[in-house]
Amino acid sequence: MFSNTAQYKLAVEVPKDLVRRKRSERLDENLREKAIALDLARSAALSAWAAGGERPEWSYHEHVVWCEDRPRIMNDRPCDHEENGIKVWRLAPEGLA
Repeated sequence: MFSNTAQYKLAVEVPKDLVRRKRSERLDENLREKAIALDLARSAALSAWAAGGERPEWSYHEHVVWCEDRPRIMNDRPCDHEENGIKVWRLAPEGLA
């Protein structure tokens, strides 16, 4: 989640095969899959925000909710940004929806 005057949220889908491939490339770092997924998601989320013409404050708050099942929005509409197989959906700011 990125904060400015309102709270913005993003839904990010990181493919498991990409996480596993990155993990095998970084064996010397001994990272868990969730840490790698979070790193990939963070990078894609920041790119999605920049692509939307907005820039989050450099001091932003992340609140991560892991979902085993795809959130409904991922089935309801196409993603807003995609890079390296990672898909990002921008959600309406809280209080402005």
